[in-house]
Amino acid sequence: MVWVAFLPALIGVFVGAPLLAREFEDGTWRFAFTQGVSRTRWLVTQLSVVGTGAAVLALACSLLFTWWRRPLDAMSSPMRTAAFTVSPGLVALTLFALALGVFAGVLLRRTVVAMGLTLAVYLTVRITLEETLRPRYLNPLVRTDAPDTQKTRDALAPTDWIVDEGLLTSAGHRLSDGEKRDLLKRVYDGDTVREGGAALEHHLAEHGLRHYTEYHPADRYPAMLVIECALYLALAAALFAAAAHLVRRRTS
Repeated sequence: MVWVAFLPALIGVFVGAPLLAREFEDGTWRFAFTQGVSRTRWLVTQLSVVGTGAAVLALACSLLFTWWRRPLDAMSSPMRTAAFTVSPGLVALTLFALALGVFAGVLLRRTVVAMGLTLAVYLTVRITLEETLRPRYLNPLVRTDAPDTQKTRDALAPTDWIVDEGLLTSAGHRLSDGEKRDLLKRVYDGDTVREGGAALEHHLAEHGLRHYTEYHPADRYPAMLVIECALYLALAAALFAAAAHLVRRRTS
């Protein structure tokens, strides 16, 4: 079922980009306008038919995947990348990819070049949202824990999404990756390596260090899904509007 995650990219590249680019590249758009079809009607007809089909296909695939994954959602956070992407939000992502392909096709009027640009921009936007923006749609909750030398600390629920974790000084300073590496080198030297995690916990307790965890609880999933869908739909609307403007201007 993982292939469903590639559906938006495939529709954007192989449906959206050639949709109008091929018309301009082959000059067939001129024939359409000689039949008494207005530019607006021609564009709306093209986009409505293809857009509706893409949205229905994406919705069907997302519902099927959501049903298939339901047992797994009790064991991991649905806000993580794969599950989040292939959710009902797949429709918004697919419309964005389609709009991006259409815009690239109208802008460049070269099918192959438009397909390449569509894929490059799609991946850039998607990776940026998933890796950089999504963890910050809402402010993560922060949990701090004292060193657990007895291994009694309660873990977060598996359905919570941990976005960052590390070590915190008594003054509130978060240790950088380099500082954590230096600390581990100091702790695990000589025979202390045989103590496992207990050696680290004792060292943290002696030096006033604590654990911190930034996370999103599972009940934030609907809100974060709505935010991401809204972003993709806004981008899709802007790209469709820009494509329509270019069509009217370039065919006048």
